Amino acid sequence: TRCKSIVAEGYEKFKQTQEMILNSDLNAMRLTGDNLDPAHKAFRSGQRISFFSKSHPRGFINTVAYLAEEQNGLYTMRPFAGAPHVNGWSAYEIRQHLGITDEFAVAAMCIIIDEPGINVSDLANAKVKKTKEGQFVTIREDGGVTITTLKPRANKLIERHAPKADTDCKESLDANTALCMLLQMRERHAQALKSNYLFVLDGSSKTRAGEEDIYRILDTRRKLAFKAIIDSMPEWVAKAQPSMPKIRVSRGLLKWIESGGDTLETTIYLGNSLLTALRNYIPPSIQEFVYRKRVRDHQNIQLLITNELTAPTSNDKGDHYEC
Repeated sequence: TRCKSIVAEGYEKFKQTQEMILNSDLNAMRLTGDNLDPAHKAFRSGQRISFFSKSHPRGFINTVAYLAEEQNGLYTMRPFAGAPHVNGWSAYEIRQHLGITDEFAVAAMCIIIDEPGINVSDLANAKVKKTKEGQFVTIREDGGVTITTLKPRANKLIERHAPKADTDCKESLDANTALCMLLQMRERHAQALKSNYLFVLDGSSKTRAGEEDIYRILDTRRKLAFKAIIDSMPEWVAKAQPSMPKIRVSRGLLKWIESGGDTLETTIYLGNSLLTALRNYIPPSIQEFVYRKRVRDHQNIQLLITNELTAPTSNDKGDHYEC
């Protein structure tokens, strides 16, 4: 629920950006060389104030609009007139309007990992356009999203499908919806950084040509963002020591228990072999418990059948049954 709220709220912020650009002074800024507004002056000094200043009535909107249109959506500090004023605004609030943030990426990953069962590392390295290895993300005619990732240790491609839900309400925010949001939100940064990664993010330093790998959701950033989400939840959640890999493992184990020990269904979800799933993901104690339950269920069925065959019945005349 927490991850779904983060994704829904983050996407809502991102959708506001286009309207903010239309309502901004972007055209007026382009006519100046210093990004100072001739129509607004400081009360005491009489000097023109920056379009990005907190003293400007549209300072925040102008900041988002300028970064989105003139800086390729990158918050990364590049030299431009009025840049120091940008620091006066919340970096977190600005980044939400420009593309995928660390928090949004991790929340979306948790939703995607839970449903199709994609390994967290494979998902973090997912590519959008088809690569020579065969990795890519595609939207099907029925609205479903297929994501094909490379499983390095097995050296094979794993294909996962996120079907489109029948309803579009907030409560149905699922893996399909999260993937569609990501594909839309990544576009501006992907073009600026020439990145094919699904989880392309703005960096914390000046962009460097040929090093697009550093502008994706690296492990350190992912773990920090996940910890921040967990810390914002009730204390008992952190005591359980959750991690993103545990999401997939827990769901796989739950599927195995709910299916009564159907290992095939679990291996399809996890993307592993039968032996690997049993050895690495299903604890022996749980295996024994489910096995004993299946034996008891079988015994109960046999007893029921036996009792029905030997139970006395009455004949048509109402006399007791005679053997």
